[in-house]
Amino acid sequence: MIDLAGAQRAIYETIRGAAGAPCFVRLCMDHSALWVSDLPRRTDRLAPALSALEALGIRCDTDPATGLWRLDWTAEGWRERLERLPDCLPALPRDEALHPAYALCRLLLLHPAPVERQPMAQVREMAKLAAGAPGPLLAAVPALTGEAARCLRMGLPLAEGAGRVLADWIARMDG
Repeated sequence: MIDLAGAQRAIYETIRGAAGAPCFVRLCMDHSALWVSDLPRRTDRLAPALSALEALGIRCDTDPATGLWRLDWTAEGWRERLERLPDCLPALPRDEALHPAYALCRLLLLHPAPVERQPMAQVREMAKLAAGAPGPLLAAVPALTGEAARCLRMGLPLAEGAGRVLADWIARMDG
């Protein structure tokens, strides 16, 4: 399991301490990053916080529209976390409600790709969904399956990392 909440707390403590200013670190509403922070709105002492983020393996981009920082793991950080997750299918779930998620997991795992080539927005989305209640993840499966089918038709890499997250999630849900 990818511990988003633990990583979020670590990022918050790190940048708050480095910059010496209060701020928030929250899950990003879209899937272009994992988290957002308002630290740039609160202080000009950003260099120490940026250095601390880099030491944590976090990349930081500033959203020009909002001025918020968009935070995410580097490709190496994602690779380390995803390699800890299963790269094979779990057992077929007993709960039939999980079968569409199982089918998506199977499709994604059958098409491995390097992290740098994967559609990371889908990997981020799955990581966020897997950290929450099962309902939203199950509701997102049809759209994610359609996106995977579109990528296959276009000859694009699939989000194998999302398949690994899903394999871990299914094993925990059906365990």
